Amino acid sequence: MPRFFFEFYERRIVRSSDPQGYELADLAAAHRQALSMIDCLTAVGDDDAGWRDWSIRIAASDGRTR
Repeated sequence: MPRFFFEFYERRIVRSSDPQGYELADLAAAHRQALSMIDCLTAVGDDDAGWRDWSIRIAASDGRTR
């Protein structure tokens, strides 16, 4: 099973990296994991917390990114 890593960016600055990653079936599962992370992060705090400028980059263990 491939391992996927998630990096959180605010604009173009890396704010958090995932050194351990997640073993997931495929890229679609990694996308669902990223959406779940977004749901968890945006559920906490103020709706206007500045999440608009954030993104998640998904990297596969073979170095490919999405």
